Amino acid sequence: MSPHVAEAITLFDAHVHVYQGADVAALLNGAAGHFRNTASAVGASDWRGVLFLTEIAGTSWFETVSGAHDGRQFGAWRIAGVATDPLSLEARSEAGSLNIVAGRQLVTSERVEVHALGTREAIPDGMELPETVRAIQAAQALAVLPWGVGKWLGKRGRIVAAMLASADADLFVSDNSGRPWFWRDPLLARLRAAGRPILRGSDPLPLHAEERRVGGFGCWFRGADHIPAHRLIARIRNSAAKDLYPYGPKESLWWFLRNQVLLRLKS
Repeated sequence: MSPHVAEAITLFDAHVHVYQGADVAALLNGAAGHFRNTASAVGASDWRGVLFLTEIAGTSWFETVSGAHDGRQFGAWRIAGVATDPLSLEARSEAGSLNIVAGRQLVTSERVEVHALGTREAIPDGMELPETVRAIQAAQALAVLPWGVGKWLGKRGRIVAAMLASADADLFVSDNSGRPWFWRDPLLARLRAAGRPILRGSDPLPLHAEERRVGGFGCWFRGADHIPAHRLIARIRNSAAKDLYPYGPKESLWWFLRNQVLLRLKS
C-alpha cells in the first residue's frame, strides 16, 4: 500500500506508445488526470509527471515533435523540446505540465521485447538478447524487459528468466496494466520476493481510446525536482524496490477479452 505523504512526488509511466492517428490531446489529458488523482490520493503537496516513450521501429514521434520549430500544438497542449535536455519534450497546458522522455522498443532475434528508456540512439532490432541489453547500457539508457501477453511463456520465458538470473542489477523488468488481475506471473512474483524493483507502465494498444489509459498505471517516488532525463534515469536505476511505489489498477477480465478480440479482428 502506498504511504500518505505531505511532499512533492514524481510519477512515471514506463511504457508509452503514441500510435499513428492517436488523439494526443486526449492522451495528455488522461495522463495529467491520472497523475493528479494519484498525487491527491496519497496526499502529495505537488507532483511531476513523466511519460517514457517506447517507440517501435519505423516510428519517430519524438523526433518529429522535437524537430518542429516552436513545438507542436495538440488541442490545449503545446509540446516542445527542452533546450537543456535533448532527451525530453515538455507538454504544457492549463492542466499542468508533463515531461516526455525519448525511448525505443526493440525486438531481439529470440523475439523477446526489450525497452531502451532515455535514448534517441538507433539501436537495431534483431540482435540477440545479451547483445541488445549491452547496446542499451552502452547508450546509457535503462534496459527493461517488459511483461506482455504470452511473451514470457515457453521458450521465450526461459530466455528472459535466464537473462535476469545472469544479468547484473542494471537490467529491469516492467509490468503493465494489460496483465489482468487474475493472471499471475511466477517470474514477477520471484523478482518481487527477491526485492528487485519492478517498473510499471500502461502499454496502450493500437485501439480506439486506448491512449486515455496513459499515466494510469505506473510508479512514483518522493521528490519532484525537474531534473534532466539522464539524471531521472539514474535516480530510477539506483532506486531500491521500497523507493518505487506502484499505483493504478490492472484490467478487468471483460476489458482484457474485449481488447484481445479487437486486436485479432484488426490484424
